Amino acid sequence: QYYIRIATLDVNKMKDATEKEYSYRFLLTDFKGAIVADSGYLIHNSSNDTTSYESQDEFAFPSDLKHGKIYYLQYSVKTNNGMEVFSPKYRIMQKRSIAPEIDVEIKAIMNYDNGYVDVNLVGQQDEEGVEKGATGSFLLTRSSSDDNFQVWNEVLRFGLYGQKPSRSLFRDFTVE
Repeated sequence: QYYIRIATLDVNKMKDATEKEYSYRFLLTDFKGAIVADSGYLIHNSSNDTTSYESQDEFAFPSDLKHGKIYYLQYSVKTNNGMEVFSPKYRIMQKRSIAPEIDVEIKAIMNYDNGYVDVNLVGQQDEEGVEKGATGSFLLTRSSSDDNFQVWNEVLRFGLYGQKPSRSLFRDFTVE
C-alpha cells in the first residue's frame, strides 16, 4: 500500500494570493497508461498546510504495487477560483529493500470521558536527547479475545521518511 504526500500549489509563482487549493486528486497509471488507482477529487484539508502559500495532501492507495513494474503518479489540484493545476507524471517503482526498523514505544491511553483509546508512538532519544529519525512503511494490527487472538486485523498503514516517529496514530473508538 502506498502512502503519498505531496506539497504543491505555490501561489507566489501564480502571482495571485487569493488562489487557494479546494480539492486534489492522485492518479496512478501503469506503463501503458491504464488506470491502476484513482483517488477521485477529494476536498483539501488546510490544517496540513505548513505555510499560507503551500498546500499538502496525502492519499493511501488501497493495494500494493507489483515489484519491478513501472508506474506513473500524477497529482492534480482544483482551486477555489476554478483553476486546475497538474504535476508532472512521476515515475515510481516498487522495489524490495532492507526491512525498516523503528525504535519506539506504542502508548495506548484510555480517554474514559469520550470512550476511545488514543494510540501514540513515542520515539526513543539518543545520548544527547535527540529523537532518532525513522524511514520505512509500517503496519499496525490488532487482535481480540473474541477469537482467542487468532485473527490480526489491519488498523493503520503509515510511512516515515527520515522523520521523528513520535506522533498520534489514531483514536480507537471500538473499545468495549
